[in-house]
Amino acid sequence: FLLFAVSFFWINGSIQGFLTKYPQLDLVKQKQLIFQLFICFSALSLGVVLLLIIGENSILQLLTSRPQLAHYQIFLIFIIFKLPTYLVENIYLLKERPKALISFTLFSFLLQLVAIILPVWLGYGLRTSFIYLAVLSVLKYIWLLVLLVKVAQVNWRFGLLGETLKLSLPLMLYSMVGGFAQVFDSWLVNFQYEGNPDQFAIFRYGARELPFALAVATAFGSSMLPKLVKSWSESIMEAREKSRILFHLLFPLAMCAAFSRHW
Repeated sequence: FLLFAVSFFWINGSIQGFLTKYPQLDLVKQKQLIFQLFICFSALSLGVVLLLIIGENSILQLLTSRPQLAHYQIFLIFIIFKLPTYLVENIYLLKERPKALISFTLFSFLLQLVAIILPVWLGYGLRTSFIYLAVLSVLKYIWLLVLLVKVAQVNWRFGLLGETLKLSLPLMLYSMVGGFAQVFDSWLVNFQYEGNPDQFAIFRYGARELPFALAVATAFGSSMLPKLVKSWSESIMEAREKSRILFHLLFPLAMCAAFSRHW
């Protein structure tokens, strides 16, 4: 929740701006933009961590109604390396490399499950899980660096980045408005129950009717952005057709989940 609250709007807005700007550029500028965005994400990640360190007491009290959180320092290490790696899947998307995207997704998702579940199952506790998650974020960061060597070009003139961020700013604001309810609702539960972790967990994770629906819809929207930039008339018809398929897939599943909620 804390990670989402301090990063969701600028991550989403920047990525959408990147997906929109990238197809409009020639090959050299595309490589330069990837490098510049990597520097931007790394700097913003470091800024977020510094903010969470300097304002630890006030921010935790404001967002969670708790004076401190367990394993907070390990969590900060996790953030530094985690946030820039959102670039990996989007680079693969723009490069039209579905096999590499699937490989990275499986690597990331399966190891994340292992990192969380295995230490608890073996009796080592959540601290070890957090350490494993931090290690996994470092591994993903190394994956990103290896990818950057292949697809990016070092360029210290940030004109392209400025144009992209200018394009991303209204998208960041839109994302902030769209995600504000999630942050506010969670904050309200924390405030109402004085930071009770049980009530927070039940609200945030126990009341989801179809957890992967939002992820699928978001991924679909992101994947269509580059196509819409290249050819609006053809891509808008493709978007309509594929969204109809998603509609017929997700809505019946959501209905089944709602009707079977008791069991």
